[in-house]
Amino acid sequence: MNIFQSLEYDENYKSSSSKLAEQIEIFLKQNYRNAITNKDLEVHFHVHQNYLARCMKATFQRTPLEYLMDYRLDQGRSLLLQTDWSIQQITEETGFSQASYFSKCFKERFGMSPKNYRQQYWKPAN
Repeated sequence: MNIFQSLEYDENYKSSSSKLAEQIEIFLKQNYRNAITNKDLEVHFHVHQNYLARCMKATFQRTPLEYLMDYRLDQGRSLLLQTDWSIQQITEETGFSQASYFSKCFKERFGMSPKNYRQQYWKPAN
């Protein structure tokens, strides 16, 4: 009987932790343009930041701030390909505080600078 109770508890724990991770994901996607810290997430979700990180790691294999960084970079990449905005405009739109930091992170993730990425992949509308 204890085994069944333990399995039921594990399933409830996993579902509640994955639900929380999904709520964090939605929050991050809706607010990625703003500065967000672990403390901000802790206050918003009324749960300790370590638990938030564990839930995100279990569901998305990334901490909330790693997820946020990846999402911002993906948004930046999309803007590079879909707009003719300057790197500075894209930096501000994606929640980075400095273009140099955006460029550094972008290069680490995609293997080239935002400028080179745009030159290689952007197809302007005719």
